[in-house]
Amino acid sequence: MKVSLLLAQGNWVLSVVDDGVGFAHTSTITSSQGGSGLSIMAERARLLSGDLQVSSEPGQTAVRVVFPYKGAENHADHDR
Repeated sequence: MKVSLLLAQGNWVLSVVDDGVGFAHTSTITSSQGGSGLSIMAERARLLSGDLQVSSEPGQTAVRVVFPYKGAENHADHDR
């Protein structure tokens, strides 16, 4: 498994890549089947004004989240 967090072109890029069996991400997985994890991750990415990208094939799955970097000047309002 490889995990990376990079700052590129004003965005944070979080990537998780593994060498597992992969899965068919085009299929519909219901919450009762335990498939709510990807939808929750997508929602959290949206809350950060970001985007979740998932790619999977036999032998490799990659999950990537890209969201804007917000410098210290943007966090000053939260400290009040």
